[in-house]
Amino acid sequence: MTSKRKVLQQLSKERKDLLGKIDRLAQFIVKEGPKLSSPLELTMLNAQLRSMQAYLESLDARIIYLKDEQ
Repeated sequence: MTSKRKVLQQLSKERKDLLGKIDRLAQFIVKEGPKLSSPLELTMLNAQLRSMQAYLESLDARIIYLKDEQ
């Protein structure tokens, strides 16, 4: 297996894991957000979600780039 193929597999696995984490965090925010004790907690959770989504976009770009090179 080529190193690019290994990297693609690793990135794809990381992407899948990240999607699961994003989904769980989003579900938590929707379910528990109104119950949080301070708006700051919700703001921090939303910031974390946005950060994870930005990283997902970065992973997608890397995957596309590597697939285009093949």
